[in-house]
Amino acid sequence: MKKIFQLLCIFAFFFAVAFPGQKTEAASYFDDAQNYLIWDSGSHHGSAVDLSSAVVIQDTSKYIVIAALDYLVTYERPSDGIERSIEPKGNVYFKEYKDSSDLFWTSDTLNHYRDGKWFKMDKKIQMQGIKAYPIIKARALQNTK
Repeated sequence: MKKIFQLLCIFAFFFAVAFPGQKTEAASYFDDAQNYLIWDSGSHHGSAVDLSSAVVIQDTSKYIVIAALDYLVTYERPSDGIERSIEPKGNVYFKEYKDSSDLFWTSDTLNHYRDGKWFKMDKKIQMQGIKAYPIIKARALQNTK
């Protein structure tokens, strides 16, 4: 029995070395609804953008600004009695500088857009937003035509 266990462990080790785990770069959608792309997330809640509402509101030689409806998404935590939900938050805005590809965001929440406050999307903190942005941009360009 001990030899069988040892052989299984050796087999599992070689299998893991031969077939390493795959890293996926897939976009996440709220409840698989292809219109609600999650662009920012945490352990209990995040933000989803309504792709059907995404439009280009400024397109200059230096940057492009995209606006879309933003939603607060709460993830299911059965132990706390919280179910999945989606609630409107207002608008979210994305600004991409064409020469550097730097991405910034702001929102109507707390009047950041009106006050001109933009927040840089940091690769360490908001990687999900950086991955979601090309999808948001493509839909905004499509919706703006």
